[in-house]
Amino acid sequence: MIRSASVSEILAGCKRRENPANKEKKYDWKKIRQFIKDNKENIAEVSVGMEEDWFWTGNTVWENGKWVRGFERGNPDVGGIDGSIWATPIMLVIFKDGTDEEIEAWKWDE
Repeated sequence: MIRSASVSEILAGCKRRENPANKEKKYDWKKIRQFIKDNKENIAEVSVGMEEDWFWTGNTVWENGKWVRGFERGNPDVGGIDGSIWATPIMLVIFKDGTDEEIEAWKWDE
């Protein structure tokens, strides 16, 4: 008989392969803010969230040339979390010319 793996077994396997030390990937707000500062003239909107869980974690942080309230300083949580041991924090940048780009925006938890 073939036994199916449980969801927790599958997730545990993913964690070991991608992150053997189980360190958390935290949003890199320094990188996010620097990218926006350097490119703000060309950016329409920036959202951040966990790539593998975007529906629950994606939030707009920059639009119409300014920060969305609560994201302008510090290391705010996004979607109720500030990092993950299995998902990847990213920026989804929508440029004024209509193009978009996903950019990894994380650092290892120290």
